[in-house]
Amino acid sequence: MNTNRPKTALEPRYYEGIDFANGVDRIGRCFLLDGEDSLTVAVDKPSQGVCVKAAIDCPLGTTIGFAKLLGGELPPEHTGGFKSRTTEQWLRDQVAAYQTTILWKNKNNRKKKTEREPRYKGVAYFNPTGHVQPTVEMCIVPECLWWLGRRLAPEGEPKDRLNAFIAARKGDGPVVEAHPRMFLYSLVERVYRTCPTEVNLEMLFAVVQYKNEPGLRKSLYGLIREQSTWMGKHRRNIQPVEMPDCLANSDHMFDAFLCALTAWARQDGECIDWQAARIPSASVEVEGHILVLRQLP
Repeated sequence: MNTNRPKTALEPRYYEGIDFANGVDRIGRCFLLDGEDSLTVAVDKPSQGVCVKAAIDCPLGTTIGFAKLLGGELPPEHTGGFKSRTTEQWLRDQVAAYQTTILWKNKNNRKKKTEREPRYKGVAYFNPTGHVQPTVEMCIVPECLWWLGRRLAPEGEPKDRLNAFIAARKGDGPVVEAHPRMFLYSLVERVYRTCPTEVNLEMLFAVVQYKNEPGLRKSLYGLIREQSTWMGKHRRNIQPVEMPDCLANSDHMFDAFLCALTAWARQDGECIDWQAARIPSASVEVEGHILVLRQLP
């Protein structure tokens, strides 16, 4: 018997980034086509192939304290009124300790008032509760969970849907949680630790204000493409060289791009998972976990 069957081409693979800021009727989407050694930005969903992983910019759970209150329990009093998840509290501490966060604070404040860049005046690089908002204050969460349920488990029993939710919250399912701004912060922190000369105050200003100016998003796209040390061991060539107009013209599309990068980084093992963040399993199954890059030694 002839067992030498003709080889077939590998099925195309891609990653999806979803910005949920505008609701289900205006979801921003960006795709990264996996070319083994490259990641190519695409706006339209590929007509064929497999979505390896998707990442969505929205909490996939609520605080465990709030969930208990909804169930009639009276948990011990919690600082902050049960509004923030464990992963949010953890992330605030992480980013506050970033070298880039400290760099902005030190360099900007040390300059004489007459020497400071006027655009930097009053700009905080990291605002813990402003940049990492308490989940219970975010009105888009219920709609996102409805959307997630329809995507992951439109049929079956509630327990099947709950299991799909738990997998997503743990970062193990086909859809995981992203925080595009904080992923960007973790990316720039990695670049700074490996190539400090590539990150100055102007670049950090672009990180803070990227939602406001297309030119700033263009600068960040260039940094993400050219300084591939943030990718870790398995570096890819991001295409195209010039940032697509859709990313320049819409901060929501740029966020979707960052979410797609989060999906790729999670699949490649470059993100801090809930175990490494030391979040109890019982908490993350209800609350979820935000994925950002782990920092290299």
